[in-house]
Amino acid sequence: VASTHSHHAIAAQLELDASAELSPQQFQDLWLQLPIADTSSIQVTRVPEATSVEAAFIGNGIKLIAHGAPAPHLHKFFIYGVAQGGTAVVCETTIDASSSSISSSFKSSDPTQIKAFVELFKATLSPFLPR
Repeated sequence: VASTHSHHAIAAQLELDASAELSPQQFQDLWLQLPIADTSSIQVTRVPEATSVEAAFIGNGIKLIAHGAPAPHLHKFFIYGVAQGGTAVVCETTIDASSSSISSSFKSSDPTQIKAFVELFKATLSPFLPR
């Protein structure tokens, strides 16, 4: 697959462990225990399709634990990445069609992993952002 090289260029800074999995219960436990370490809000000119965003996350090694639409204009994703060494970064992302924004909250037991994960996250969303 041609896209794997660009994916590794981005992910190399973080080195996600592709084989590491969190169960929904582990994700929820981490989410409830940890304080929010970083937040991000990105304005978009065109709200991306949820399936496109989901494919972009998976293509960059970011794992999707759950997603859904709590309201017609909202789509939430619960995603995570596990760094080499086992530290997980968990994230809740909301695409809001009414405000044309993608807002996210990031949590991790190791705050040093947050910055690299946020960079990977933003690079993953870059195809959907205004040029």
